[in-house]
Amino acid sequence: MGSITDISKISTRLLLREPFYGHFMLAMPKALDSQIQTACVSLLHGKIIKLSVNPDFWDSLQEEKQYGLIKHEILHVALRHLFIQKNFGNKPLYNI
Repeated sequence: MGSITDISKISTRLLLREPFYGHFMLAMPKALDSQIQTACVSLLHGKIIKLSVNPDFWDSLQEEKQYGLIKHEILHVALRHLFIQKNFGNKPLYNI
């Protein structure tokens, strides 16, 4: 089953290959959460960004797909999606 260590290994690869994206992961809390379908970033207390990953989904991915998943979630952070979503009335549509 996926572990925080597995996610950290991919994060380290990202930091070495693409430092811009990898730096976002350095202080970001990471959690395994079977209640979500895939992966997501969310705000804790309105200011701390947390990465959550479904461990079964994580395990279904090959290593390069795991890398892409982490990078995808970081792009939500880099593009400030968590902070501007409140400006949109239809949250499910915005998420798409």
